[in-house]
Amino acid sequence: VMLPEHFSSKRCDILSTILGAGIPVETNWQFIRRMIKGYPRLMQHGNDTTASAWTKLVHFIYLPNPQLGSQPPFPFIYRIAVQSFKHQTPNFTILLHTNTMPAGPHWDEIKNVVDLRITEIPLEGFGHTIDQPEHRVDVLRLQLLLKHGGFYLDLDTICLKPFDTL
Repeated sequence: VMLPEHFSSKRCDILSTILGAGIPVETNWQFIRRMIKGYPRLMQHGNDTTASAWTKLVHFIYLPNPQLGSQPPFPFIYRIAVQSFKHQTPNFTILLHTNTMPAGPHWDEIKNVVDLRITEIPLEGFGHTIDQPEHRVDVLRLQLLLKHGGFYLDLDTICLKPFDTL
């Protein structure tokens, strides 16, 4: 995994702001490279341990702020993100990975279109301890995509076109 050469530091700062990562994108890419260093066999095409990106799955990760209680209400924008994907690409399976049971009226609207997966957030990934919460989610994304294939979308992504044509 490498950041393209044409990405300048300024572009990374802009991309980081757009993605709302809160830390520079370069840091994320360096972290991901460090996490998978020594595991290139997982990234090779044609390897039986690598799931296909064309698996008809989409992964969302929902990790509510623990300060909001044990069952915080599922946000409206997240519901819209899931519904927009389902509307545009109805033949994909939607997996929602979370560490707590979602609740509230917006969750009630989508709970029948997602496959809920209660997931533990990794404290270690690819043989390294993970201190930053953002990096834990990065490792979880990588683990999910390597194991199951498919696509990952943030819960604030609104889909305007189907994924079938990618």
